[in-house]
Amino acid sequence: VDLNAAALLVENKAAGPWADMIQRTISSSSWSSRPTTPSIPDDDSNNSDSQSDVEMNSDSDNDSPPSEYVKICERTLVGITLIVFVHQKYQKAISNVRTDHVGVGIMGVGGNKGGVALSFSLYNSNFCFINSHLAAHKHNVLGRNSDFGNIKTRLKFLERSKRTEAGWRSGKTSPEPQEPVVKSKQKFYDIYSHDLIIWMGDLNYRLDIDDIDEVCAKIDAKEWSYLLDYDQLLREQKFKRVFQEFEEGEIDFAPTYKYEPQTHEYARREDKKRRCPSWCDRILWNDPHSALKQLDYGRTELLSSDHKPVHSLFNCKVKVINKEKQDQVFQQVTRQLDKWENDQIPKVRFDVDEIVFRDVRYDKLVTKKLVVENIGQVVAQFALKIKLNDIEVCKPWLKVEPENGLIPPNEKFVINFTVHATGENLRDVDSNLDKLEDILVFHLERGRDFFIPVVVHYLRSCFGTSIEFLIKAREPVRSVEIGTTKGVDKVLPLPKELWRIVDYIFSFGMDARSLFMTSGSTKEIEEIRENLDTGTPFRSEISIHSMAECLVRFLESLREPIFPAALCAKYDESTDNIALWCKKAVTELPLSHYNAFIYVISFLREVIKHQQNSQSQTELIGKYGVLFANALIQVSTEHMQHENKNPWKILEHFLTNDS
Repeated sequence: VDLNAAALLVENKAAGPWADMIQRTISSSSWSSRPTTPSIPDDDSNNSDSQSDVEMNSDSDNDSPPSEYVKICERTLVGITLIVFVHQKYQKAISNVRTDHVGVGIMGVGGNKGGVALSFSLYNSNFCFINSHLAAHKHNVLGRNSDFGNIKTRLKFLERSKRTEAGWRSGKTSPEPQEPVVKSKQKFYDIYSHDLIIWMGDLNYRLDIDDIDEVCAKIDAKEWSYLLDYDQLLREQKFKRVFQEFEEGEIDFAPTYKYEPQTHEYARREDKKRRCPSWCDRILWNDPHSALKQLDYGRTELLSSDHKPVHSLFNCKVKVINKEKQDQVFQQVTRQLDKWENDQIPKVRFDVDEIVFRDVRYDKLVTKKLVVENIGQVVAQFALKIKLNDIEVCKPWLKVEPENGLIPPNEKFVINFTVHATGENLRDVDSNLDKLEDILVFHLERGRDFFIPVVVHYLRSCFGTSIEFLIKAREPVRSVEIGTTKGVDKVLPLPKELWRIVDYIFSFGMDARSLFMTSGSTKEIEEIRENLDTGTPFRSEISIHSMAECLVRFLESLREPIFPAALCAKYDESTDNIALWCKKAVTELPLSHYNAFIYVISFLREVIKHQQNSQSQTELIGKYGVLFANALIQVSTEHMQHENKNPWKILEHFLTNDS
């Protein structure tokens, strides 16, 4: 091919007659007078990746006699042509035929140098054939190495769709893709994705000897080993600079270049540029599975070129999958994988389906245990998950420990569930309810989620409820039927429980020393609470200090404080008259809160009068002010000391002045 502008831009059709002659030669039947030529997309087409679906020649045409060998593909790049034939008995075993070409010549892309490649599958083995023409000139070793690297890297084969592959097998595939190709969805594979690569062509590696006469003498003596010591390709391979992982058969033939055309004589004319004879034309292969055995490697004594073409014969082992056995093995492996995957899934078992607490009383800690057994074959890692729209794994009245852990196979793990019903924990619970419920999410890492119901049968108490509920409940809290307080219009002026406590203290303990300053008995406080909840009378032996502490705890436990802290925050000492502010503030309280507040304040004033025999009024007001600021306004002493003293000052005013 003449290396002119037209040859570089226009597809070369000169390979067609060569393909016909080769096919006639290797086939036992004579070739049709009207051969079929495969279509190759123009290099100027929109297929910028130089990929194409190639049309395989078929021997089924009525006007073409059968041929022993059929051509599966032909690809040309300027003067480089690659043609692959297959015996007709293997034709149906050929699939996934793809081609590509890479130009590395002029401007790094010209087709005067480069390579063409063909990829296909024979049965279940993937083959890649590459024909290349690398950079010329003896001293341009780096150029040839670079060409090799560019070609092997840039050769890519587009994966074929199942529909296109079916069309290829039937001989009906168009050379252009039938479906629009979406660039982002294209998948490519490179030359090293094949089971076998055969790389051939004019690789242009020379002998590093300047004396042509010496080389010719060694050729005449057939001293190949001496000359091959100077072979550039072998040296570059030795240092792993080119054709890494490729191998070549033993060279037992004379150098293939450069000859006088139409002769068997090396070009040695003084009037011409003298080139040292070299093995420019080579065949190498990459065979990681050791499937290839070279039977012959030699040169052909043709006269039509200044090269002597090389040839090679191989025996190749091809993978053929037995479909029936493949299906059997696939099913067996699938079953084994399913079993293995099932074995890797953590599995646990609980000793109960739900956690049930019965007869839980206010402020009494009750704990239940959940036993989790690992019945799987792997370590079970669990964690309690926070449910949607929640901020904790469980409700405030419930505590779970631990919330996560590891359970070895065939071992048990105990999780403790503790219920603690207090005023703070029950603030969001309806006072009418006698049942507390929650559902915990037990999450197994790499496994499923389990839902653990928690049911608490709660013995309702006047503690931890609201004033509004208590003034509507004429019966003891424990006896009030669920829902009967809703819609009640006739209410008590203040909670009967508050009245009973105050009445007891007023009747039996106003002169008791250090009233409200001495701790009561926990057991007696629980007894008093039970009396209040059930309506039973107090024992006359109950300590007055236990009753006094019970009053403080009752006020602290109420769902909402009798005198809200938010109302206290509105007081500004620098601008407000405290007397006027307090008169106005109590009018903003709900009636039930107003009655309870005035009732307790009046009672405390009486207590202070009776207690002045042991302490001064100022000391008593200071102590009671702090204690009942916690109870009536529900703010801590620490808060009043460091942040806002308004609650104490306001309560002190009510204790010392008639408002």
